[in-house]
Amino acid sequence: MAATLCLAGAAPAAHAQTVVNCNNNPQALQPAINNATAGATLFVTGRCTGNFRINKNLTLIGQGGAVLDGTDTGRVVTVSPQSVRVRLSSLVITNGTDTSGAGGGGISNFGTLTLNYSVVHNNTSTRTGGGINNSGTLTVNYSVVRNNTTPEDGGGIENGGTLTVNSSIVHSNTVTSAPGVVADGGGGISNGFGTLTLSRSIVRNNHAEAGGGIDNSGTTRLISSAVHNNSADGLGGGIRTLFDSTLTLDLSSVRFNSASAGGGIFNIGGTATATRSIVRDNNPNNCVGVSGCSL
Repeated sequence: MAATLCLAGAAPAAHAQTVVNCNNNPQALQPAINNATAGATLFVTGRCTGNFRINKNLTLIGQGGAVLDGTDTGRVVTVSPQSVRVRLSSLVITNGTDTSGAGGGGISNFGTLTLNYSVVHNNTSTRTGGGINNSGTLTVNYSVVRNNTTPEDGGGIENGGTLTVNSSIVHSNTVTSAPGVVADGGGGISNGFGTLTLSRSIVRNNHAEAGGGIDNSGTTRLISSAVHNNSADGLGGGIRTLFDSTLTLDLSSVRFNSASAGGGIFNIGGTATATRSIVRDNNPNNCVGVSGCSL
């Protein structure tokens, strides 16, 4: 017994766990983030208001429907610098407005961020990424990105890094098209020279000038995913993929999308392949320039 107690006493201390109660103080979260040790976990309750910056390894877990509310005064969450690793779970991230030009009304990520069981909605940006702007490594699991807007690219998510979306839904986001900017794309997701993987996920009911559901300038792969009921004023109601880009569909479906051309998928000078996938019921046609896709 004495030996057991000795060994237990020698074990390393666990990372600190702190409860942040925003019901009592809506502005309690940022001081808690500032005071937390690297690697700590914050359990968040209530509606926390403010523009939150996370610059250390940290986990935030919402309890009882916790909300991070930007109150339309700035971006809700910024994760920076590149070296940090952050996990956000069971949170609602809303009412963010980015006017800095960096993008990301709800979240701007420069580090390594994992978003679990969360909702990002009703955020805006004056540039790109109405909901989320990713310049680092972002993994979205079992989450919803909806009803976000931007005048340029990526109504829901703008990706310039590495983005993996698992078992999630990106819906009802909009690129409103800025005056003088041609073919703003990616109502749901804009993959601008990054790497995007969608697995068991749905992109639906998004709208943009081009690439209503997804606009791809990098490398995009869809696995067991659906791109449905999106629309574009111009090219690629479901997906537009551009010069030198790569688009691969495997066991996925692109249906009920609409555009002026390439209602399902429009490929302009990239490489686009659909394998064991369904591309049909799109208006006015299913695809342009896609191997394995019938018109």
